[in-house]
Amino acid sequence: MICYSNNGYAMRSVSENYISQDGEALFPDYATIEQLNEAFPLYNSGVLIKTKAQKLSDLNTEYDTEINALKIEFAGAGLANSTADVVQAKQLVLIQQRVDLLAEKTAKRSAILNG
Repeated sequence: MICYSNNGYAMRSVSENYISQDGEALFPDYATIEQLNEAFPLYNSGVLIKTKAQKLSDLNTEYDTEINALKIEFAGAGLANSTADVVQAKQLVLIQQRVDLLAEKTAKRSAILNG
């Protein structure tokens, strides 16, 4: 018998009358990937974590690009000859856009982590 543990990443040979403990699964021979996935729901979590990390990285890059575009928009808005009220109004619009982007990013991040 082969005893698998550690979410399917560790194995050892055991006697036929061995009683498995919590977190272990017994197979008469080497287990297939399908058997390990069935016995250990987290068996493929390493792949899942890597995929989620890549998606979060992509999301951060997307967010940074959009924030930088807003900064450039504000810097090049030609506000040098504008009144203080116009400048303040433009700043408030850009701040709200940043808040909206952050809220959207937070929602997407939650979807990635919980999906």
